[in-house]
Amino acid sequence: MTENMLKDKHILLADDNPINREMVKIILENFDLTVTTAENGRQVLSLLSDSSYEFDLVILDINMPELNGIETAAEIRNSTISKIKSIPIIALTGNESSNEVNSIFRAGINSYIAKPASPEALIKVVEDSIINPNYSNRNSQEPGSRDLISDQDLDHSKEQEEIDIEKGIFYVGNDFNIFKKLLLRFYKNYTGYVEKIKEFVENGEIKNLKFAIHNLKGVSAQICAHNLNKEARDIENRLKEDPASVNKEKIDVLEAYFIKTMAAIEVILSSELNQIPEMQNHLDQKISPQILKKNLLMLATALKQKKIIDAEQIIKDIGKSALNENHRKVLNEIKIFAKNFDFESALLRVKTFLKLL
Repeated sequence: MTENMLKDKHILLADDNPINREMVKIILENFDLTVTTAENGRQVLSLLSDSSYEFDLVILDINMPELNGIETAAEIRNSTISKIKSIPIIALTGNESSNEVNSIFRAGINSYIAKPASPEALIKVVEDSIINPNYSNRNSQEPGSRDLISDQDLDHSKEQEEIDIEKGIFYVGNDFNIFKKLLLRFYKNYTGYVEKIKEFVENGEIKNLKFAIHNLKGVSAQICAHNLNKEARDIENRLKEDPASVNKEKIDVLEAYFIKTMAAIEVILSSELNQIPEMQNHLDQKISPQILKKNLLMLATALKQKKIIDAEQIIKDIGKSALNENHRKVLNEIKIFAKNFDFESALLRVKTFLKLL
């Protein structure tokens, strides 16, 4: 099927994760498909029943709140309305175990795609399903998709490269601005996420912990964050085999990769702020404590080496963030001391700033 044949075909896409949802939507729209999105199964059923919509295909994430993908598919297949009952359904799943796959097909789902979905695999299944509404990849020997981040990628990625920018851009149709918007969405939505995970570990909330880690595993793959994804995968496997092995120390390792990922995102976003104003606004308003501490340490180094130009630029960057009154006061004092070449006093105030964090 050509792109022209796909044009104006209407897809109903449901995924509770906004980044996963946006990524799949971008891939579909790049092939001239019309996409309507939903956040859960309840919304899917409501949209299907709305006579103002005509859908050619439904794509369901399996792990959704309220009504998951399998439950939603079962409701669709039990519909008394013929066009709803017979609509082709594709499942998005991060779990290709035999139990999961069997549950998918028992619910009346035609085909499945392993998340995160590569453009080639996703479009192939969409094409096949639109050409033949009864198409199924149930007996296919190949999985519905390949991971955006393969084990080979993980083994050969450089440790310092927390995000594979080239690969991330490729999977959104070679549009850097779109990839940056996905990174910005991650940055906004996942700040403080590891704190929630820590609470789940401390309180023994295994069900919530499993959901949170599964979510992080999927979204870190979507933004091509190699090391964070690898650690989330490992924790998810441990939760299946021995939940007790996921302790504070293990989450501390996850947090370290998470901080590095957030720092990498801030670098990527800050390099193109003039092209995407909303990123400048967001970075001006918020900066993580970890990044603030990192900037202060960089400032201390510049002051020790008496590099006034570097120091002034770092002070300017720190000043763009949303500092409280005490932080702002100390930063102004550092600025004054540095301007007067009183590096020793400036360094003392940097130490004061660090103690306030």
